Amino acid sequence: MMNKDTKTEVKINSIKSIKELQKKENSKNKKNLVQSSSPSHFFSRFGLMIAIVITLCGLIMAVVALNDIMQQPYADTTSQNQLTGSGSGHMIDIDQVTIDKYNSLKTSANNTNQELPTNRINPFNG
Repeated sequence: MMNKDTKTEVKINSIKSIKELQKKENSKNKKNLVQSSSPSHFFSRFGLMIAIVITLCGLIMAVVALNDIMQQPYADTTSQNQLTGSGSGHMIDIDQVTIDKYNSLKTSANNTNQELPTNRINPFNG
C-alpha cells in the first residue's frame, strides 16, 4: 500500500501534468487562432472565390463599357437636318448629301418618255 505522502505526491504530479497539458493545449489553440487569422490562410481558403468574384466584376465592367460605347451617337462632320417622320413623332436624321441626291431625282412629270430595252414590254403601259 501506498502511504499518504506518496498518494499526495502522485496527486500533485498528476495535477501538474494536467496543468501542463492544459497549457500546451491553450498554446496550440492560440497558434491555431493566429494561423487562422493570418492572410495566407485566408487567401488559401477563399482564393478561388475571390478570383471568381474579381473576374465576374471585370466582365460586368467590360459589358457596361461596351454598352456605353454602342449607345453613343455617331459624330458626323457633315451637316444634318432633322425631320419628323409622318405621324410617328420620331426624329429622322438626313444629311445634306442625301437631300441633294433626293432633289436630283426626276419626277414622273419630268420624264414622260421612258426608253425600255428591246425585247421588254412596259407592264404599266395600258
